[in-house]
Amino acid sequence: DAIDTSSVSRVLNKALIAMPENYTFLIERINVYLKAGKSEAAISSINQAISKNPNNHELHLVLGQTYNKMAFPQDASGRDLAKPNNYDDLIKKADVEFNKAIEIKPDYYVGLYSLGIFYNNVGAEILKKTDKMKDPKKIKIEEDKADALFIKAVPILERARNIDNTDMDIKRTLRQLYVRTGQGDSEKYKKLNEEIKSSSK
Repeated sequence: DAIDTSSVSRVLNKALIAMPENYTFLIERINVYLKAGKSEAAISSINQAISKNPNNHELHLVLGQTYNKMAFPQDASGRDLAKPNNYDDLIKKADVEFNKAIEIKPDYYVGLYSLGIFYNNVGAEILKKTDKMKDPKKIKIEEDKADALFIKAVPILERARNIDNTDMDIKRTLRQLYVRTGQGDSEKYKKLNEEIKSSSK
């Protein structure tokens, strides 16, 4: 853990200047920035890597996850911090990159999972805002926005589940989403609920 990330960065930067086409070093530099929490520097390096390899689904995913992390900042112990001023912009960018990852590779499990959970979290964030609202009309507008995102999340998480049906997080999130989107009486919900119950025995 005591690795001096600044000296690693310096070495990688030198290597990149000497060999700008060296893709491996670029990926290493991205990892160093991400570990050090230097999101802006990571984004610039990821975009550089994407310009060399635009159809790399993993790079688009990492870029999406970096924007997502910036939109939902946490302290060292994992507690949520205040949302940044450019939250809406970061959310839009994350959305574009997650979608790009699964457009390039439609059966990309991590991409589908990330996008589905992302829509669920952004929807939940919208609902949180309504706690402080008084005007029922305004509350309804926000709830409709959140529901639109929950509805979007469902088929994406179902696709992820079709690829790998072992992830309990996806199952629980989907179960909540079925209820939230009015599918609590559906066969899909009943079947999923049984699965969750039997695996927790």
